Amino acid sequence: LPPAPVEIQGPDVATLDSVYSAVAGTGRAPYEFGITEGEIDTNSGKITEVPECPCTATVAIKDACSQFDTMEVEFKAEVELEVSGPEDVVADSGYSAAGGSGDYTFSFDSGVIDPNTGIVSDVTSCGDPGSTGAVGTVRVTDSCGSTASFEVRLPGGGLGPC
Repeated sequence: LPPAPVEIQGPDVATLDSVYSAVAGTGRAPYEFGITEGEIDTNSGKITEVPECPCTATVAIKDACSQFDTMEVEFKAEVELEVSGPEDVVADSGYSAAGGSGDYTFSFDSGVIDPNTGIVSDVTSCGDPGSTGAVGTVRVTDSCGSTASFEVRLPGGGLGPC
């Protein structure tokens, strides 16, 4: 009798050292594994390298009878991207990023920010002198295209509304 068709099993969210295997009673050993993103040990089904960017990948298993099965898995960012800094923005305010993947690029919708360092060099003043001003946003983008934003208060004392 031929073996039951091979079926793959393992976690839906893949991480370093996640292991994929054949469902008991399916397929015929030995099994061979492959993956479309990252790296997997072809014999053990263990994830040995994860991709730099969050993504979806396909894990495949092939048994000794050349039967195949696949499953879709998700690689998530190890730490969510965040941007932080002072809530009241002025020239020379510094913003920093954490999490995400790779290099960061900063932007600021109400002034000028160094895209590499996150240091503000110019801020738009809004409202009447002595007012609390309006709200702006500092954004950061990582090398995978993920974004995070941080709402800031702009200084008052401009020439009317923004």
